[in-house]
Amino acid sequence: MAFHDDLVKFFKGKTRNKSRINEIYLFRELVSAVYNAALKNNYRAHVLQIHQSYINFMENPGVAFYNVADRKKCVYCELADLMFITYNKQEVRLNFMQNKYDKRIHRNYDFRANNRQLYLLKNRPQFWLGRSHNISSAPEKILYNARYNSITNYGVFIYDRFNKEYDMEYYNADAILIPKNNGKNCVAKFDSNYAQYTTINTQDDQLNYAFTLDEFGIGLERMQIGEKYKNLDNVLEIINNETVLEYFRNIRATGVTYNPNRSSILARCVVIIDFSQN
Repeated sequence: MAFHDDLVKFFKGKTRNKSRINEIYLFRELVSAVYNAALKNNYRAHVLQIHQSYINFMENPGVAFYNVADRKKCVYCELADLMFITYNKQEVRLNFMQNKYDKRIHRNYDFRANNRQLYLLKNRPQFWLGRSHNISSAPEKILYNARYNSITNYGVFIYDRFNKEYDMEYYNADAILIPKNNGKNCVAKFDSNYAQYTTINTQDDQLNYAFTLDEFGIGLERMQIGEKYKNLDNVLEIINNETVLEYFRNIRATGVTYNPNRSSILARCVVIIDFSQN
């Protein structure tokens, strides 16, 4: 079986016939399934449970916050639930996923979201690390400078009541329409006119949405999700996390050192996969 097949098998095997489980359980089983599917296919993989990573940011010029109460302020929120670092012999990809659980019966290709979080993931502004509104230091531009907008995305868990199993839809945040509700929360709707694939730099196909976990797994393995970097040292320097650095020091040489004067760019969980092992 291929990586994507095993991903689905492990995830659905743990969640099938369980109608009363929550987003946290589904999140943990997704991480476990990705990790085990990678190992099953002889890919090196590692999972780091970190903690919530908060950032504060302001509006991009000419693009008002979706939440009226946030406008012209410096606000904060969680960066993401999951950070994927995937690589092979040719390239490295980095992406941040926010997970949601849509509890409705039918697939509507929309889900409930926080307007502040949606603005962050869709518009990718410069940001400062932490909850405090201290913007005296230089901002982080990892999202703002990204060439591949799938660097920020949503993974939406859904429940198929007919087959009594869970699945996951994947959306590049740019494929979500600007919400009509200008309050704290909204219904995030998928733009049905958005192309499933975008060709970047004439050679890279970026996956913009997938309606199944299987399709997401294919895109992840094919290096079609996330910002592209030439080498791992570029990514390690950007995220500046001592635990991640220590892991890579144990498996390969790196000239990157942890900078204690800078905060780390993180998510609740970091998943690292080397897709060049086969």
